[in-house]
Amino acid sequence: MKQSPFSDGKMFARVLLKAVLLVAAVNVALIVTGFNPVQVLIRANIWDVIGGGRARLAYPSDFQNGQLPLEALLASHQISAGPKPENEYRVVFLGESGIAGWGVSDEDTLADQLTERGIIRDARPVVAYNLAYPQPSAARDALILDAAMAYHPDLVIWFLTPAALDNGPDIIGTNRVFFDLNQSRMTTLVDTYPDLLQAWYQQHQSDLTNPKPAWMRFSGIRDQVLLPIWMNAQFYVLIPPDLGESDRRMGSESIPTEARYTSDAPGFTRIPNETWNFIQVVCLRAQAEGSDLLLINEPMLVGSGANSEVNYNANYARDFYDRYRDTLAQVASDHGIRYADLWNLIPASHFTDTPLHSDAGGYAILSAALEEFLTGSQWGSTCHTEILD
Repeated sequence: MKQSPFSDGKMFARVLLKAVLLVAAVNVALIVTGFNPVQVLIRANIWDVIGGGRARLAYPSDFQNGQLPLEALLASHQISAGPKPENEYRVVFLGESGIAGWGVSDEDTLADQLTERGIIRDARPVVAYNLAYPQPSAARDALILDAAMAYHPDLVIWFLTPAALDNGPDIIGTNRVFFDLNQSRMTTLVDTYPDLLQAWYQQHQSDLTNPKPAWMRFSGIRDQVLLPIWMNAQFYVLIPPDLGESDRRMGSESIPTEARYTSDAPGFTRIPNETWNFIQVVCLRAQAEGSDLLLINEPMLVGSGANSEVNYNANYARDFYDRYRDTLAQVASDHGIRYADLWNLIPASHFTDTPLHSDAGGYAILSAALEEFLTGSQWGSTCHTEILD
């Protein structure tokens, strides 16, 4: 003990006991107040220092070891760079990787091209924000919308595909980590719209979250696994993520004999099904915050040649997709939701490595079509609630 700052063993024991009691007191205080220091820390980011923000949300492929919750994703996005300017007509995009612009640079994405058109709506310039996220999921898009409402969009443009409305047992897939990280937001959304979402939530609840060890409820400091992921995200300014650029052109390739999605797929035996209720939830949530909603059937590759009489592309069989299109239009009409079907707007030559990924030219065509909607007469959406089962 001669080299120790403690004079004897009793003094060491007293200091150790005090340290343990202090840690225990802090732990209890965190549990009682519900304050999570890790969740607060991961919202800080280098973008706040340089006064900018990412043009897109951080994707699963951006991180080698995980994802971040929505609060952290939005904190590093352009939409959170500062208070919304009074003279800005704010548009938010929801959708999957095709709308996010997988494979093209930031300036070639749909959001950036729409902003660059200099459109004026309600005497304000239109500024579009890209909140699309890889992997189709209507439930995931509803969570992003719920978080985005804090940034006061004037218009939400939601691009849907049949896969986003899959109600099969394995629909969560690579989105499982996303749902697990945003569990509290999901349960709040379900509690807000129980008639619409309770059946869906009960059906898929076991797949939405990862089991937590029993001891975790006694720990005030949680989610430490997010810290290295958050640290990795701070290097975006210096090392931008891989954009997945591809020289492939699926429009010139032959269509397979069997499409990925058919009317026999487990998640589409009933159309509409419980997942379709998220369409109403998104509309109601936007309406509650004073935002308009424009629902769009997303453009896709319409192939030609062999097997084109059976399948539109590698993803969708013709009979299944036609059934989906008819139902989506009917649901939008029944519930007073502003809707546009742009499924075949972009020529096949513009699609790259999937039937939904386009090149810059394809997004230019789509942005021109959106300009026509934005410069048209005044319009809004009203939502009529009805459970779709």
